[in-house]
Amino acid sequence: MGNLSLKTLPPPVPATDNPVLKTIFERRAVRKFRYKTVDRTLTDQLIEAGRMAPSAMNRQPYRFIIIDNSKEIRDLSIEIMKVAEPLFHLAHKTNILEHDDAIFYNAPLVILIAGPAHDDWAAMDIGMCAQNIMLSAKSLGLETCPVGFAALVNQTPAVRTLRIEPGEKVYLALAAGYGEESPVFHGRKHNNAVYLSKM
Repeated sequence: MGNLSLKTLPPPVPATDNPVLKTIFERRAVRKFRYKTVDRTLTDQLIEAGRMAPSAMNRQPYRFIIIDNSKEIRDLSIEIMKVAEPLFHLAHKTNILEHDDAIFYNAPLVILIAGPAHDDWAAMDIGMCAQNIMLSAKSLGLETCPVGFAALVNQTPAVRTLRIEPGEKVYLALAAGYGEESPVFHGRKHNNAVYLSKM
């Protein structure tokens, strides 16, 4: 297919005032959060939105481990950083242990999403579940960042504190809270759609 061009400006604008499209187009990965807790009622709404995601044969493989205690989040981040540091060093020539929180960005809320360790469809199901949560968060005035490195928690002693059931693993985490930055729009590929039907 060759290199796919990235158009960086301007950001896409929905063709309608549809609130769902508006939320999709405005969502960004945020890595700076205010020191403000997320009300448990809002957190519950995010989890309910995640539960509404489609899943293969409606198995609903996801389980949510919710952490809203800053010390517990920080301790978990440190354990993950210890495992992730060699990977970061190889890729970016940096020592993430020198950062305050290179995993969860000091977010006041972290949602770990776990599922069956040996399920061919679980990763896809959990991805759709996570997107539901992120879009719902945006619509409720919250910001999020998906954290793939959080899956390294499976390689740490801390995993024993997360009530992961036998045969499960953490696939992904979402850092969430009230954003303190407005990330710039990154370009999207626009020559990656192929229509097979004739107009």
